Amino acid sequence: MVGEFPELQGVMGRYYALAAGEKPEIADAARDHWKPKGEGDSVPTDLVSIAVALADKLDTLTGFWAIDEKPTGAKDPFALRRAALGVIRLVLGNGVRGLCCQR
Repeated sequence: MVGEFPELQGVMGRYYALAAGEKPEIADAARDHWKPKGEGDSVPTDLVSIAVALADKLDTLTGFWAIDEKPTGAKDPFALRRAALGVIRLVLGNGVRGLCCQR
């Protein structure tokens, strides 16, 4: 589905999770972990969604740094800058403090 319609990334994950019997907050986290996609996009506010979005972005960043693949001034083919900016927006936008996502 997402291969043909990339704009549905996350949206379809929510539908699939609900169809599989997951709780609504888990389905919402599947939808929201892609956020924020860009500068004008909202950040998730539910604690489960915040945790999943942060985990996804931090996993991407640490994994690429571990293999010494860092963005340069000329290119960022793996969207590492976007992931880093997403972490910053999630933390600042939700007032996240500490390691357990307490507000």
